[in-house]
Amino acid sequence: MERLQRATIEGRLSAPELEERLEVLYRSRTYGELDALVADLPAERRPDPVDRVRFPKWTVAFAAVALLFVVLETLAAAARQSAMAAAVAAQARQARYPGTFVEPHHYFMRAASMLGAMVVLGVCAVAFWAVLQARTTSPDA
Repeated sequence: MERLQRATIEGRLSAPELEERLEVLYRSRTYGELDALVADLPAERRPDPVDRVRFPKWTVAFAAVALLFVVLETLAAAARQSAMAAAVAAQARQARYPGTFVEPHHYFMRAASMLGAMVVLGVCAVAFWAVLQARTTSPDA
């Protein structure tokens, strides 16, 4: 129906021809009958697909390994920071200082380490997702 309406707007069909073809369209039961309605009209032009960046297939594996290494390094850095904080806390308890940490900036350091880990993880996840999207939308994927 849309194709017939576009053909009428373009001037390829007159209004009475459109009415006749729409009546046949509503009575039709098979795709063959529908094809006959538009057989004399020019074929529809599809818009050109958007060119996407095509990554070689090995880049997905490389991105996965890189993401794994970044996650492991981020977790190791957070563990090191926590271990240092625990050591400082142990020294503080031995010296009978109140609280878990000796100085308030230790709380900030631990929070900043965890926030940094989350940011790095998020950036890597988005980059990995972008590579996967480019790979799945390319025709040779």
